[in-house]
Amino acid sequence: MTAAVRELETIAFNELNMNRIEIMADKNNQKSRSVAERRGFHLDGILKQYAFYNGQFRDMALYSKLKQ
Repeated sequence: MTAAVRELETIAFNELNMNRIEIMADKNNQKSRSVAERRGFHLDGILKQYAFYNGQFRDMALYSKLKQ
């Protein structure tokens, strides 16, 4: 997954000329959050009860990275 995010960054920043990309992960899903952190994404905050799945509302961690 980390390699896929690296490729996504290349496409987003270099080919699509985007300035910002975001990753959102369940607050309790440390494996998904670790991908964002390994790629240098900044934790912008925790969105309380942002998503509803598996019968309950979930807090989501929002990460972002700006073009350098």
